[in-house]
Amino acid sequence: MCGISGIYANSLEPESSKQQLLHMISSLQHRGPENWGYYASNNVMLGQNRLSIVDLASGDQPMQINDHIIVYNGEIFNYVELGEELLTLGIKCKTTSDTEVLLRMFIHYGVACLEKLNGQFAFLIWNRKTNELTIARDRFGIRPLYYTEINGKFYFGSEMKVFDRIPGFERSFNPFQLFMHGLLWNTCGSNTVYNNINTLPGGSYAVFSQGKMVKSERFYELGKTFKEEKRNYNEVEEEFKTLLDDAVKLRLRSDVPVGAYLSGGIDSSVILSLISKHTTNSYKTFSITFEDNEYDESFYQNEMVQQISSEHHAVNITYDKVDNAFAEAIYHTERPVFRTAPTPLYLLSEEVNKNNIKVVLTGEGADEILWGYDSFKEVRLLEFWNKFPESKIRPRLIKKLYPHLSHYKDEQQYGMMRMFYEGFLHEINNELASGNIRTHNNKILKNYFDKSHKIGLIRVNYLINMLWIYLLTIKIGAVYRKTNSWK
Repeated sequence: MCGISGIYANSLEPESSKQQLLHMISSLQHRGPENWGYYASNNVMLGQNRLSIVDLASGDQPMQINDHIIVYNGEIFNYVELGEELLTLGIKCKTTSDTEVLLRMFIHYGVACLEKLNGQFAFLIWNRKTNELTIARDRFGIRPLYYTEINGKFYFGSEMKVFDRIPGFERSFNPFQLFMHGLLWNTCGSNTVYNNINTLPGGSYAVFSQGKMVKSERFYELGKTFKEEKRNYNEVEEEFKTLLDDAVKLRLRSDVPVGAYLSGGIDSSVILSLISKHTTNSYKTFSITFEDNEYDESFYQNEMVQQISSEHHAVNITYDKVDNAFAEAIYHTERPVFRTAPTPLYLLSEEVNKNNIKVVLTGEGADEILWGYDSFKEVRLLEFWNKFPESKIRPRLIKKLYPHLSHYKDEQQYGMMRMFYEGFLHEINNELASGNIRTHNNKILKNYFDKSHKIGLIRVNYLINMLWIYLLTIKIGAVYRKTNSWK
């Protein structure tokens, strides 16, 4: 991923602000090692570290067209189709880069262009004629964008570490947001775990003018275009297959080799099957294997490799490797973690880099819509158990929830697990049931906060945000429960 950074104020001292921007850019060198550039004016400083994927020769940034200047991190997957749309309007691109397509779309449509973009992105666009800075982030916030205000200046970055290069800046934890992060594994809205750093929410844009933020709005919300209509399951299934196939095909557009992660699960296996459908070239796949057999899924990975005949690379994870790389992984995640999972992924990305692969397709986010998560099974079990709550046999299905985990098979631990799941029998009709089980479990973190922080129950506004977070899982889980029996 490229890295972007910026400074905005009513008035900037050109030389010192430029030096400040260069310090910020240098902290993102790992994101775009191939090129870098900056734009400087009396109101705004824009910088970018480039990871070249599309139009390697002429897609450098910042890119300027007349009065508009852009720095951008991401990919617009439908840039070819949008370029054709621009042609029908009499607008011809001079390069083949998605950056130029994005900037020309913005110049023509303004922020209305955001609804036309199929991609993952974060950008800063400066209009030197109107002295307005527009920032935006893709629908689901896949690409990061942070900002902070210090002494009347706004600072922007793809990572929070750019702010550590600002003289006198110090991060300070917000205890309540830290608790929320522990509860949901993320913060909500524009909040981060720090008091003085915000994130632009996914599906949002903001406009800065006259030295302040003058507008902040959503251009997309989950369910915004949803229409209730009667359709049979087969029709919906076919449409979903078509959309998923198209999504994979679009993401294969690249001027550099594309690889793929292979976990051995449903998500990545489906995506790899679709990749094989759209390319006859050999491509590289990457997997994590584990020294501890309890977590190792190499059997399923190897089955898939044999089927698709990819050039496969596997990184074997040991406890020592996790221990040695943990601090470096935290440096790049920039947030508290509650398990060591980011560390194997970090080690896997190192292997990808060693093989000169810049783009990988992954199954991230696909588990929710391909029923890869076993949380659906938990709800299904509770429904089945609740029909005869006094049954001594039905609760035994707990042992089958996660057969690969030894403690689920352990008879001594079964009693404790039964008590835990039994506590949610009365909540099976709650659409948040699968999420509540985990949220309830995570609330134990409250006991580890200093009592003076007065960490209390979730506030109403956060509960509303949490409803949106789980909405996709809820709807799919409801379909799952209606169309599948316990297996």
